[in-house]
Amino acid sequence: MRSGDVSTLVAPAKAYLNFFSDLGADLPAHERIPDWLGQDLAEAIYEGFEAFLRLEPAKPSAREIAEGISHGSHWVAANVIVAALAERFRIGSGFDAVSDDRLMAGYFELRWTKIDVHAGIPGLEAAIADALQARGLWIETMRLYHEPQLQAKCTQVDGLYSLIREDANSREGTQLAVEWLDRFPDLPSEPEQELIDRLVRSGRREELRRIASMRTGLMDEERRRNWDAVGLIVDFDNTVARLEAGSLEPQLLWHLRNRSGGGFDNEIRAVLTIRQFEWIVAVFRSLWPFVDHPHNTTSGNTNPWDATEYLTRVVRHLGNDPGDEAVAAIGRLRDTPADGYTPTLRVVAAEQTRIRVEHAYTPPTLDAIGAIALDGRPATAADLQAIILDELEVAQAKVKSDDAESWRGFYDDGGVAHEEERCRDHLLGLLRQGAVGITLEPETHVAGDKEVDIACSVGALRMPIEVKGQWHGELWRGADGQLDALYTKDWRADGRGIYLVLWFGDQQPQNKALTSPGRGKARPSTPNQLREMLSSGSRAVQDGRVVVFVLDLSRGPTGIR
Repeated sequence: MRSGDVSTLVAPAKAYLNFFSDLGADLPAHERIPDWLGQDLAEAIYEGFEAFLRLEPAKPSAREIAEGISHGSHWVAANVIVAALAERFRIGSGFDAVSDDRLMAGYFELRWTKIDVHAGIPGLEAAIADALQARGLWIETMRLYHEPQLQAKCTQVDGLYSLIREDANSREGTQLAVEWLDRFPDLPSEPEQELIDRLVRSGRREELRRIASMRTGLMDEERRRNWDAVGLIVDFDNTVARLEAGSLEPQLLWHLRNRSGGGFDNEIRAVLTIRQFEWIVAVFRSLWPFVDHPHNTTSGNTNPWDATEYLTRVVRHLGNDPGDEAVAAIGRLRDTPADGYTPTLRVVAAEQTRIRVEHAYTPPTLDAIGAIALDGRPATAADLQAIILDELEVAQAKVKSDDAESWRGFYDDGGVAHEEERCRDHLLGLLRQGAVGITLEPETHVAGDKEVDIACSVGALRMPIEVKGQWHGELWRGADGQLDALYTKDWRADGRGIYLVLWFGDQQPQNKALTSPGRGKARPSTPNQLREMLSSGSRAVQDGRVVVFVLDLSRGPTGIR
């Protein structure tokens, strides 16, 4: 037992992990074995757990556990690995002495079974994940865990949803999605569409275009429609020509809705152009005639009324855009032979005309000059943008002065950066001290029913501020992909916005470290370098509409650097 004989350790490990309902389920995990077998034998068992953790060659290995998961089989010895790691976690000895393989093996068992929740060992899975990330093994771990399931063509790939959908994993998820779509060309539709949606959300159009060109003519209907939808998103003209050479399937609408929404069927994202949105309505309005939603309870999201609801949302999305191209698109859709959608199009066209007038309105020049002279209120979006940038400089000065009330709100008691929302709320308090006459609000609805992190409003003007911590997975793409694509389109912003990045320096834990700018690119080492790199990589900044502001919140041993 002390030497790590697994046959003698499986039952105690199961007791530790609360498999036996009659063995003190209300006790902490480490007290269950002594309560069952006595303290002396328990000490021998704990020595055996540690010995088993160190046995070479490892059996089962992390790869064997992952292979078992792909076929629905389980290694009972994996319970011993988890119990051994749990003891190390409990006594605080850490995982430095544990091999990479054993650490991965324990993580795989926890990720699959969630036995730590049942056993009452909160934080164990997260602690092992942190250790793997600290060793630089996270990508390798995710490959080893998921690839056997992908190779086995599992329709439900355990853990894939969280890897692909969570913002914290966006960089790794995007990299792996490209790899796996290339390596596994015959995946079932369920995991394949998760990988597709990750690339859509990350704006990886070139990779999608390349892969979609190799996925035409598939026999599986779900997969064929998914890739046709991808083609319509990233290679519109060629895909339309190919599809219109035959007969369009009405069911393609669901796939186009879901894929262009990044996997969310109730979102209209800025991945499609006005021309693409117009085509969707023009083509599918005849395939899905207007149907009112029934008053009784319904199920599913592919009913005729769901098609009507989606097409109506697309129309309203176009109607919220006062630009010439969107106005022309709504006009063409309104003026086609009347059908059930025509009344909605007429109303939207009238609303769009009003929005267009409001968007084009600017106060008379003399009034604007008088307003500035009398009370300093901004008269244009450019004025408001400049004023907010000045207030951000004031907030920066307060933080750099080492005023405790100014900087402390960005950190927890351990010196770790707070999450973005809490940092944003504290920054709002600093800005409100000086921005007299300007309303500053968090998470405000703007054009397209999107929520911007901070909205700064004066009269009919509104300046959107998108806030990103240095660790955010979309840090290097957010100025164009989020702020400009979603929020500067609000007519009150006049195409302008502020991209605010929170810089905490290099003294933060792995999950708060600066996101890499990409392979082959040097990481910035100062706030100014980060601002310059973000600015040079943004079309909106180059156009002069968006300004990048990096708020330096880094602290040295004696205070703000």
